[in-house]
Amino acid sequence: YMTLWQGLLTDRYDSLDELPVWRRRTRQFDARKNELSRHGEPGAEEETWKAVLAVRRIARELGSTTSELALRWAMAAPGVSCVLAGARARQQLEANAAAAAQGLAEEVRRRLNGATETLKARLGPSIDYFENPANDRTR
Repeated sequence: YMTLWQGLLTDRYDSLDELPVWRRRTRQFDARKNELSRHGEPGAEEETWKAVLAVRRIARELGSTTSELALRWAMAAPGVSCVLAGARARQQLEANAAAAAQGLAEEVRRRLNGATETLKARLGPSIDYFENPANDRTR
């Protein structure tokens, strides 16, 4: 779900504030800063940005773009058989297809999982990132 994380894993944005406001409606972002949010939570912006930077750092170490690594990471997750990623241009589509064709070493997958563990713990087990966990629509 949200493989490229509302665009944060595309190397396009240099801060969370650059992300369009309509993409900042998820629980990672402070609902008090966005009238479009309906989750009502304070968000996890510090943890989110640290996770983004960690994934970017790992991508650079591997000679990859962040979006390519994010797609490979999602594809390498146990139990995942399909990954959705939008593309607005042929170049993006081709890059997505190329990334999907590559594997991901287990050690890299573990590093990525570790780099995002603090954020995952902060957000908890609810996978509905647009709603408060009390209103989780996925149960």
